[in-house]
Amino acid sequence: MIVTDISSESNYPDCLEGPTNCNNEPRSTGTLHLSTIYRDIHDTIAPRDPLPEEDLAFYAAGGWLWERIWDRAHLDAIKKDLVIRPGEFERDGIVGSPDSLDLDKIRLIELKCRWMSSKKFDHLEKYFWYELLQIKGYLAMLGWTEAELHVMFLCGDWRPPIPCVRSVLLEFTEREVEEAWSQITSHARHRGWL
Repeated sequence: MIVTDISSESNYPDCLEGPTNCNNEPRSTGTLHLSTIYRDIHDTIAPRDPLPEEDLAFYAAGGWLWERIWDRAHLDAIKKDLVIRPGEFERDGIVGSPDSLDLDKIRLIELKCRWMSSKKFDHLEKYFWYELLQIKGYLAMLGWTEAELHVMFLCGDWRPPIPCVRSVLLEFTEREVEEAWSQITSHARHRGWL
């Protein structure tokens, strides 16, 4: 047997494009995106050692693969035309591109892929506050109050490391959504982005 490593020929992770909508259109460029703001809030509150760009690309590609697999499997399972990958939404000069929308239930669907223990999912406000801020930002753009969060934990709870998915339905008050939007816009103004 002859074994030749051809990993570099696949051009992974660069071969995977980022999020696209139901019309296969990529996110716009040159606009202030919600992700820029909530990531900056996260890095301001909980700074971490920066990862090399190559490592970040692999993490991002894993997340995009999860989104695509979930979309296909979920749509096949529920056989609904009312779950879509939308285009971008804009509010107050900030653009956002949610993962999916359930137009039947009037819910945002957000997907994440994580290496952390699935046990941390039991403490959403402590370990997923960043994701909750993102979700509330999208809800503010949509004028909605409900969201589903589906997280693929690549190593489960690490005892043993078996992949699993955990999901929750999140129901916010309009006040919670608007307070999050106020935090997002205040941070963007503070940074001089708005």
